[in-house]
Amino acid sequence: MSQAAARKLLASLKREAARRSAKSWNARALLYPDQQAVFDDVTPDRTFLGTRQLGKSILAAVLTADVAIQQPGVNVVFLDFDIEHANKIILEDWQRLIDENGLPGRVVEGELHLDNGSKGYVFSGRANEIKKLQGLKPALLVIDEAQDAPDLEGIIKMVRPGLMRYAGRILAMGIPGYLSGIGGWWDITEGTKSAAWSQHRGHMNRNPYLPPASREEQRAKALIDLGGEDSPEFQRHWKGMWPTLDNSLRVFRYWPDANGFDGEAPKCKWYSIGLDPGGTLDAEALIVVGHGNGDGCAWVADEDETAKGEGGSWDDTGDRVTPMVTRWNPLDAFYDYGSARKDGMKIILDADKRISFKAVPSKDPENEVMRINRMLAAKKLWIRRGSKLETVMKCAMWDPRARATGKSVMAKGKLKQNLADALRAALWAVESYAAPPTPDPTPHEARQIRLRREIQEAMDLEYAADYESLVGEANR
Repeated sequence: MSQAAARKLLASLKREAARRSAKSWNARALLYPDQQAVFDDVTPDRTFLGTRQLGKSILAAVLTADVAIQQPGVNVVFLDFDIEHANKIILEDWQRLIDENGLPGRVVEGELHLDNGSKGYVFSGRANEIKKLQGLKPALLVIDEAQDAPDLEGIIKMVRPGLMRYAGRILAMGIPGYLSGIGGWWDITEGTKSAAWSQHRGHMNRNPYLPPASREEQRAKALIDLGGEDSPEFQRHWKGMWPTLDNSLRVFRYWPDANGFDGEAPKCKWYSIGLDPGGTLDAEALIVVGHGNGDGCAWVADEDETAKGEGGSWDDTGDRVTPMVTRWNPLDAFYDYGSARKDGMKIILDADKRISFKAVPSKDPENEVMRINRMLAAKKLWIRRGSKLETVMKCAMWDPRARATGKSVMAKGKLKQNLADALRAALWAVESYAAPPTPDPTPHEARQIRLRREIQEAMDLEYAADYESLVGEANR
């Protein structure tokens, strides 16, 4: 027998062994009805939206494993924006399917290797890993925690050409996002692009593998930790609801119709640049604000933000600052003191040019937010609709527990405040920020003012009448 024939026979035996070992594999039987509905759906693009505790990780493990079994020699990918969670949960689930449910393969160095030549990969949301998706040409891409994707639309666009090789499909899973009406996750589940995606919904109450006692215990703890049933975080995680723009815990009173603009900002007399330094541990953000046109308005003309941990060195900062300085020629440059703890700093833009940044005072969230909100209410601060800064202005929330004690602390979470800090720095050059105008009262406030005035006038008249009566009696 020739070597070629031997190799062909060996490959045939391996395929037969894989087929026989896969006989005991019954993927659908491992899922409950909400999950089975996703499993049975043959459309290319699917979403699975709901509360926490839906068993999304085991659903992802079963789906990826089943596609890998049914299509020998393909790649499947699980993408999670919390890589520690992904590596721990999905790899454990794959191993459990191998040990207990007849999955013919093994986990090797963080990858799933099946006997038929298919492979499964676990990726995080870091830019350098997302780029690898194109080359893998996956037969299935499962995106978990899609609400936390920094650019879900961009990820889908980038991977779409690679899916064509094996008629690849996408499943995006997650809980509702920070606010209704914005973002790629809203678009494909509830918004303008939802019709192109097959929609599936789930609730923890329908998960038979979650004991009722455990569910109630976790719910009671979440009520305390997340600030009650009406808090945005409890609504998202435990009710599967999208918070609205009307929430009282919103930090910035930004309204797209009143404070947003489309396209380019109008030309301004002066520009200021604000920097929130990031370094190697955090994100770095830049904001350019135009002002000085005599109307007291400030326009956010430009923005730039890195991913978390990609702020880099001061040289990297210089590379990001250079095009903005070249384009806008800012009169003033400020940076967030709390991010670098220096009174001032100079950044080298090129071999013969530098820019000096002045430090703004340490953060005073209550007063600074009040100043920004007064500018917004007076329509003196304008932000480009669809920008990253607009998302921050819409979604930033006060921490409900701290707020209940009278403290002004922003909620910690996936949404970072770097762009808001850069805006705060840039606004120090704007007169209306240092001395914000008093906005016109709302109809409710105007009514309250009128009522207080009428009450005071009535009291004054009554007091005057009583005084005249007393004087008359004394003169008699």
